[in-house]
Amino acid sequence: MSWTDFYLVCLIVGLALASLSFFLGIFHVDLPGTKWDFLTGGHGHANALVPGHGPGGGATSGHLSAANFSTLMVFLAWFGGSGALLTATLHVGSWIALPVATASGVFGGYLVYLFVARVLVARDHSMRPHEYALPGTLAALTLAIREGGTGEIVYVQGGTRQSAAARAEAADQIPLGAEVIVTRFEGGIAYVRRFDGERLRMM
Repeated sequence: MSWTDFYLVCLIVGLALASLSFFLGIFHVDLPGTKWDFLTGGHGHANALVPGHGPGGGATSGHLSAANFSTLMVFLAWFGGSGALLTATLHVGSWIALPVATASGVFGGYLVYLFVARVLVARDHSMRPHEYALPGTLAALTLAIREGGTGEIVYVQGGTRQSAAARAEAADQIPLGAEVIVTRFEGGIAYVRRFDGERLRMM
C-alpha cells in the first residue's frame, strides 16, 4: 500500500465515522444491545458532543473533552485528505507530507472542538440537579391539606409552573392558598410546612 492509499483510507474512514457520529447525535439514536461507550465516552446516546440528561430532572456533566470520538474522526479525515493531496497531487515526499498532514488533522479537530465547546455546548441549557431539587422551594397550596391528608401545591421551577401532591410535615391542616416550604420529596409526594415570612426576614 502506498502512502497515498493510506491517506485515502484515513480520509474515507474518518469522513464515514464522523458523519455517523453526527447523525446519530442529531437524532439521538440509541442502538439497543450495542456498546457505544467508545463513541460517546460512556453516555447512553451516540452523541459525544451533547451532554446527557438524567432521570428525574437531573443531568450528567456537560463537560466536553477535546479528545472525543467526533474530534478524533475529524482529525483522521483532515489528516487523510491533506496527506492524499500532498502526496498524489503536489508530489511531496512522505517525510514532509506526514508531519504536515498530522498538523492539518490536529487543526481540523481543534476547529470542531472550538465550535462545539463555544457554540453548541455554550448554548446548551442542561438541567442542573440543584436547580430542580424540590426541598427548599416556596410553593402555594391549590388544594388544602386536611389533617393527615394530601393536598396539592403549585410552584415555579426553571421558569415553568409545576404542581405536585403534598402532605404536611407535621400531619396538621394547611388551608387553601397558604404559602409553604417543601422540606422533602419522597414517593412522588412533597412534604411541606407553613412558610413564616416574618420570622425568616428577622433571621
